[in-house]
Amino acid sequence: MKKKGAIFDMDGTLLDSMGMWYDIGTRYLAECGIRAQADLSDILLDLTMEECADFIKRTYLPARSAQEIIAGMNAVIADGYARTVQLKAGAKNFLYALKARNIKCAVATATDKQLCLPALKRLGILALTDVVLTCGELGTAKTEPLIYQEAAHALCVPEAETVVFEDLLTPIRTAVNAGFCTAAVYDDFSASSWQEIKQLTNIHVYDYKDFDMSIFAD
Repeated sequence: MKKKGAIFDMDGTLLDSMGMWYDIGTRYLAECGIRAQADLSDILLDLTMEECADFIKRTYLPARSAQEIIAGMNAVIADGYARTVQLKAGAKNFLYALKARNIKCAVATATDKQLCLPALKRLGILALTDVVLTCGELGTAKTEPLIYQEAAHALCVPEAETVVFEDLLTPIRTAVNAGFCTAAVYDDFSASSWQEIKQLTNIHVYDYKDFDMSIFAD
């Protein structure tokens, strides 16, 4: 069945931004004039923003509140989205190719809309997509399929005719279990789970230029 819609994750799938999130603690402390321990990024990797702030407060900035630290880290992230984060290789040309085929496209991201929109606009992606949905505005997470289902609904394309593009194992598993055709886009930060991702997905590529467009309607 030819596909008529595409739903894209943002970080690590359209944007080469996972490194920015990985280094957020180190970058925030650098803004504060503090050199972080070498393994800080690994320590914070699986923590929530609140847990990261608590660790940084205990270890480096006891005089600051957790709320102040979170605000500071958010400011660093916002600046990265607004000024420095770049697209994954081939992503923009791929979106142009979809637009040329009249394929409807959505962005479905766990990142807050106030952070992601400046980056999508600066990089010329916003004009190539029909809708942008965030987990925050839907009150959900990518452990549940709601954001993909709502994106397909917003595109007015049946789920069976929609491809979900992701880079991480958990959201890929969610999309697969919900019955979506899934396409994995390689990112260095998902390297450890790439073999499992390849087994789960219908399509898996290292670069958008390797994608077979014949799956989409002409």
